[in-house]
Amino acid sequence: MGVSGKVTGRAWPVPKGLAYGVCISTVITVLISAISAHMVSKEWIQQEKIGYCAMAALLSASCIGAWVAGGKVKLTQMRIAMLNGAVFFGVLLSMTALFFGGQYEGMGVTFAMVALGSMAGGILSKRSIQSGSRKWRKKAYR
Repeated sequence: MGVSGKVTGRAWPVPKGLAYGVCISTVITVLISAISAHMVSKEWIQQEKIGYCAMAALLSASCIGAWVAGGKVKLTQMRIAMLNGAVFFGVLLSMTALFFGGQYEGMGVTFAMVALGSMAGGILSKRSIQSGSRKWRKKAYR
């Protein structure tokens, strides 16, 4: 029985990849939130527009975190990306409970932004692994 590809052993384990992706998502969320808070304090944007900054922060952070996690684990990238989004949403819920006393307002929009960003990150990680030149592979059944 033939093997269809060479095993290189460069993929990360699932928990390590998920932890790395969630850490990257959290750091990006904090950075974008700090930048948007600075922009509001300098009056470059109006205070009423901070919700759009929060949506952009959640969308981009979940997308980049899912893309990195899917690229590191290299195993069913879409599933890993959605798991990364679920863990990231859990981290956001726990931060809300810890810092804001459990005032869960706008969680539906937060869930939608994280889910959309995770789907986009999964698609990006799948396309980045499949990109490149086409190589001839030995058929597994021959």
